Amino acid sequence: MGETAAWRVARLTLTFVLAGAQLNDGTEFNFNSAALFRVGKCGNPKDTVLYPFRGFQLSHLLKAGGTFAHGATNGAVEGSRNIDAASSEALWKDSTFEHAQCRGCRFPSRHKIDYELCGADPAAPLFVIQLIREPCSYYASVYGFQTRKADHAMARKCYRYTGESEDSQPDFKTWIKEVHRGSHRLGFMAHRLWASANRSVYPAGLPLTDDGQLAECVRELPEKLVDQIKQMYAEPREKTMFKNVNCWVDQNYLVSDLVSCLRQFATAVGKPQKTLFSTYLDRMAKSAAQYADHSYTNRHCNKLFNTSNDDGRTARELVTLLERDFHSAFGDHYSCCKTPATGLADNPPRFMSLGNA
Repeated sequence: MGETAAWRVARLTLTFVLAGAQLNDGTEFNFNSAALFRVGKCGNPKDTVLYPFRGFQLSHLLKAGGTFAHGATNGAVEGSRNIDAASSEALWKDSTFEHAQCRGCRFPSRHKIDYELCGADPAAPLFVIQLIREPCSYYASVYGFQTRKADHAMARKCYRYTGESEDSQPDFKTWIKEVHRGSHRLGFMAHRLWASANRSVYPAGLPLTDDGQLAECVRELPEKLVDQIKQMYAEPREKTMFKNVNCWVDQNYLVSDLVSCLRQFATAVGKPQKTLFSTYLDRMAKSAAQYADHSYTNRHCNKLFNTSNDDGRTARELVTLLERDFHSAFGDHYSCCKTPATGLADNPPRFMSLGNA
């Protein structure tokens, strides 16, 4: 039996409310996915507004804080009450969470969530906010998630290895090597970031909910596609790889970077942030320090990485080798299992300052 619209609303609302309660620990800042379903109707604007961006897009690199960012962004959009005081009309279009071709999908289309302004030129681009994470921490997080959920479709397809039983759990070193079995040319995070930040053409048969982060295994990618991805990372100024990204949200600075990116969007379209997001961003900013302590995550990451593989190469060295394309783009901003000195929203990667022309 298909899931009814009412049950889908209730399920998703409960999911994010519980996530918010767990992450917030009772602070004044909270989020609620019900905002997703309470966006106002645009009506019939008389004139198209020539905004430089028709809205913004949250581009979700899986396991980089997307559930939290999604819920918080919904709260920020809902916080404006979607009403422009000057015109008494809705500011935001109905959410595109349920893509026209993807009714009832659990995930947003291609792991991207669009928030569009009423009256904006539909031909204008979206202001893209891209989630990102330090590679070693990323590997540790995915390993923990997949090995806890052995029945997960991606765990069965991409992380099982020859001779492994359904009940066994691979150690971290073995897991890294088997994820990339047969090819160490491209790291799986570099592949996922490419799928999230750059991919625009999708192979036949790929579910509309996915951009390849779930359905594709890096160890099974065609060599031609691997060559294409590596070439994009190698382009001067990374202008090909990240040409669509306007602002970065580092998982280590999730709240402060997200607040900064939304403020940059408001500035870009010439709207006061309190008109677009009410006082929600200010309240988020006050809560940023609560999420800035990553000492537990870093200790867990270091515990996993302070080991050696059978060939004498440490897990740390192996991931550095696998993610060399990623590091070639982001330079020395990231160090394995350490919190960067700054976020990326206000201190973007060097290639961003060079322009994407």
